[in-house]
This record gives sequence, C-alpha cells and structure tokens, in this order.
Amino acid sequence: MQQITHHTDLLNALIEKYNLKSYLEIGVQNPSNNFDKINVNDKIGVDPDLNLINNEDIYNGTSDEFFTISEDKFDLIFIDGLHHADQVKRDFENSLRCLSDNGFIVIHDCLPINESTTHVPRDSKVWHGDCYKFALTLCEYDGIDFKSCEQGGRCLWVWKDSTKKGVKHNYPLTFDTYLAHRKELLRITELGLAKWLNPNLNRITKLKN
Repeated sequence: MQQITHHTDLLNALIEKYNLKSYLEIGVQNPSNNFDKINVNDKIGVDPDLNLINNEDIYNGTSDEFFTISEDKFDLIFIDGLHHADQVKRDFENSLRCLSDNGFIVIHDCLPINESTTHVPRDSKVWHGDCYKFALTLCEYDGIDFKSCEQGGRCLWVWKDSTKKGVKHNYPLTFDTYLAHRKELLRITELGLAKWLNPNLNRITKLKN
C-alpha cells in the first residue's frame, strides 16, 4: 500500500482494500484537486458552484438539496463541503442514511492545527472551520465506529457497527475541550496511517462479516 499523506490517498486506499464501487463527494470546488483522482467509475459530486454547472458528474446545488432527491446508496462518501459544524452534522446524518452497510464516510479537516484556523466566519488563509465541534459529538451516535489521524488530510473516517452504543459527554464544544480530550473523543491513531489501515481494517472486515 502506498504512503498516505493526503486525503485522496486515504480515499483510494479504502477503495482498493474494500473493492468499493460507488463514491459521493460533498464539496468539490475544483474536480482536479480530488474528485477526478478517485479510482471508481460510479461517482457523483455535489457543489453549488455555477462554474461546475456543465460537469455531468456533479450535481449543481447544495448538499441539503441533493439529499432530498437522491435515493442512491454509496460505498464511500467524502464530506468536504461547508466547514461549519451545523452543516457537517447535517451532511453526516444524511450521508449515514445513504451509506451502504460495508461503506465508509470520511470527514475532512476534523483535526485543526490551531484555534485561529477554526473561526467562523473564515478570517484566515489556512482554514479548517469548526468541523471539530461536530467531530467531538460522534461518540454519542449509536451504530457507528470511527478513527481519525493527522496524516491524510486530518480526516476522520466512520463505518457502521451495530454493536456500538453512543456515549454522551458533558464537555463544552470548545477548542479547549478539543485540545484536552481530542485523543479520547476523536480516537486518534498514533501509528502511521498506512500501517494502521492494514491490521485494523482487517479486524473491521471480520466484524462486518
């Protein structure tokens, strides 16, 4: 398996390992950055940018609009749209309803570098938004499991696991909470991502089977 240093690497590694066949990308912006590099034939992008209106592979509208009309299931969903916690929450919950049983949801920019990159509205060149605030609540959801890693685009990836029950916490959704409890609440893997992917996802496959 190739070294994973970018979110495109992570997405393609999941596709290769699990033979995933369908892909949804929320928030495309420039297709050449990621969308065009994803190694599946059946893929759909969602983006309201009118510059993409003539791209037949991209639904030109908001993710909220897309999910009201789409009845498709997807093996892999990448959430990289509006980096506001409330929007990420809606995108995640809608994505979970559209996710195949053995699929994955990957959420971008859940592990910000510092507090200055998380301001909403955006006021910096490097910007992660406040996706981390939603990510801090993922442990409260039933029926899923997840991991995150600072390599590969600071992403968090989620899969279905019916044996898992959510556990609520009473921490405020602040950057101080993120700094103090991120390893616990975001389940950050310390190992190199490629090394983690092989042994642990084999275990996940056995759980799913």
